[in-house]
Amino acid sequence: MRKLILAVLFSAMSIIGLAQTTSYAYKLEFGNWNTYTKKWMWEDLKDVDLTFTLGKTYVKINDQAHTFLSIIEQDDNTDDDKLKSVSWICTDEKNRRCTFMITYHKQDNVITYGIMYNDRCFRYYIRNGKVDNFNL
Repeated sequence: MRKLILAVLFSAMSIIGLAQTTSYAYKLEFGNWNTYTKKWMWEDLKDVDLTFTLGKTYVKINDQAHTFLSIIEQDDNTDDDKLKSVSWICTDEKNRRCTFMITYHKQDNVITYGIMYNDRCFRYYIRNGKVDNFNL
């Protein structure tokens, strides 16, 4: 089963699919970048009920900010013992540059989505992690 999950994740991370996928976030974590320690300082987890729509060229969230990320290009891939991750350079609904990332935490079997700006980051915990479009 684990090999199957990893095979699906590997194939999913290589390209973005054609159809849109809907995912649901149940927890949100907000972090600020600490320039002294060079680490994210995370606040307490908050309960949320958010819907993510993942498309070939965009990510949309039904939050209060009506977050809409336009994907510019793929940024990075990571695959090690602890996690598998893929990220994209985007612009948000206010035309600010950011990074959207999907991360599979192997030991905990958890998928998170992240939106990272220069000095702040939003990390969403995804229910029943299904990310067909992003091949993760």
